[in-house]
Amino acid sequence: MIVKKVFSIILVVAGFFSPSLVHCDMVSPDNTTYRIYADAVDAGGILSVGGIYNLQDTVGEIFATSTSGGVYEVRGGYQAMTSSSLTMSLNTNSINLGNLSVAAVSSAGAVATITTDDESGYTLSVASLSGTNLTNVADGSVTAGVEEYGLATNGGDSSLVGDNAIVLSMALAASSTPVYNSQTTLTFKASQSAVSVPGVYAQTITLQAAVNLTL
Repeated sequence: MIVKKVFSIILVVAGFFSPSLVHCDMVSPDNTTYRIYADAVDAGGILSVGGIYNLQDTVGEIFATSTSGGVYEVRGGYQAMTSSSLTMSLNTNSINLGNLSVAAVSSAGAVATITTDDESGYTLSVASLSGTNLTNVADGSVTAGVEEYGLATNGGDSSLVGDNAIVLSMALAASSTPVYNSQTTLTFKASQSAVSVPGVYAQTITLQAAVNLTL
């Protein structure tokens, strides 16, 4: 007897910075002509260059101190300042694996696109997980005729190999350098066995992208 299961996934996108630096920018009225994101109260300074290295220094920056409270930190002086951005998007936020069968693996995917100019790069991970699902894949491959459910990733920043059980805080993709429109394909897969219990299954997954910078 072939039983049918319907499996759907709802993805929720969240983009976060790791607690890092608090600062104010000085920008032109049109917000594009110029930008000074950090300044200094000092008596001088110079940019020195040698080979592949640059050194930018200041003289007499007397107000260069750090103040912290809770998860926030204010670092005085432009030498301690960092300005960066992070964006993430998904080409879809709802995935439907349809009616499952014992004859084939059902799969459907979403593409996450991430851009960050932060020097530390980023990590894409599972921030929260709720709902019901089939038996998690444990052998690295979702196989037809076996009740299994898992996720595979593909792309230059992919962190996974093969099909994986979806668990909280798992890293899906990461980079240790800035990226521009880096795409990672998330492929969800499910299969059932002849003795699987019929039903409708749904899962909500929150994806989080955060810069790797830490205090």
